[in-house]
Amino acid sequence: MNDRNDTSLSPQTSKPANRKIVSICNRRGRPRINDDCELKSAIIDAALRIFVDHQYAGTTMDLVASHCGISKRTLYGYFPSKTSLFKEMIDTHRTAIIALPGNYDHLPLEEALMEICRFNQTEEEFARQNAILRVFFMETPATEELDEMITEHGGVNTHTLLTDWITDQVEKGRIETDDVSAAAKILIDMMIAVRVAMPLTCPGVPESFSNDLKYRKTLMKVIARGLSPR
Repeated sequence: MNDRNDTSLSPQTSKPANRKIVSICNRRGRPRINDDCELKSAIIDAALRIFVDHQYAGTTMDLVASHCGISKRTLYGYFPSKTSLFKEMIDTHRTAIIALPGNYDHLPLEEALMEICRFNQTEEEFARQNAILRVFFMETPATEELDEMITEHGGVNTHTLLTDWITDQVEKGRIETDDVSAAAKILIDMMIAVRVAMPLTCPGVPESFSNDLKYRKTLMKVIARGLSPR
């Protein structure tokens, strides 16, 4: 990649360079490909925090490079545009939506759904994942290119993974449904509604309306009963 060892900051900011990224850039004696992969991953993680804080519209490649402590030339060597960086973020963090593929046959259906939907997280972890998904599904400008990207790399992939898992569960007699595809879509709609459309707490809203862990467990219990064989 280009200009790997240029870790200078932009003159517009005095923000300290990301130490992890600078450390990777300054390594010696390791295979180049390993460092490139690790640096790319570190940039994606750092950029994610910027997208969460500034949303898509407020995030610039200048800001990402400055936060990472690398030159714009280095950044563009890995990601030719903000759109390409955003796509890589979706690919990397789509497991924030569901924990699939995976084998959950040892768990009761209700607990399996909790694991797959990542509803068993601590409130801090849950809130962090919600912020990530809001960037992907709500705070990104409605453009044809971004809509297609989110649909292809987020929604379609998630639906395929869930459809495959539900099909397997139907064959094993753990789930009963006449429409596997629709069941997968219902689960996705529910997950996005809980994580994106429903904030963890709302001023003035009764505590009973909170989507806390107790609520999420109750929700999964209702869904599991609806999917269980009669």
